[in-house]
Amino acid sequence: MKINRRDFLFFSLLATTALYKSPVQAQGEPSSDARKQWDQLSPEQKTAIQERWQKFKNLPPEQRQKMKSAFENFRKKTPEQQAKIRSAVKKWKTLDRDQKQKLRERFKKIKNMSPEQREQARSRINKLRKMNPEQRSKLRERIRKRQQ
Repeated sequence: MKINRRDFLFFSLLATTALYKSPVQAQGEPSSDARKQWDQLSPEQKTAIQERWQKFKNLPPEQRQKMKSAFENFRKKTPEQQAKIRSAVKKWKTLDRDQKQKLRERFKKIKNMSPEQREQARSRINKLRKMNPEQRSKLRERIRKRQQ
């Protein structure tokens, strides 16, 4: 299975927590805490981390730096934020190729929006979330009629 760079970065974010705490490091001896954590991992987890480490080592320096920055950003987040990210990654893995492509396109659109447009979109989404299913259904129907 071939993984593109964006997916690799996204999926590796979770593994990097274990990666940087594991004794599989580029330099130096692992700490005793790292050794204990490593010893508690299952063989499958150890293999997954080692495979990711090998991929990481073979990346161009600028991509490795991006991943390190993403890891540091992840570590600074609260446990709740980290859990939300983990949940999103888990959900991402269940999506098929077309669904992932649609989400990438939406992300690209959002990225190109002005701050004001993003705020308007956020506001609309929050309004939708507050609606009950019946209200959302009626709204969808009105939108479909307008698009025809």
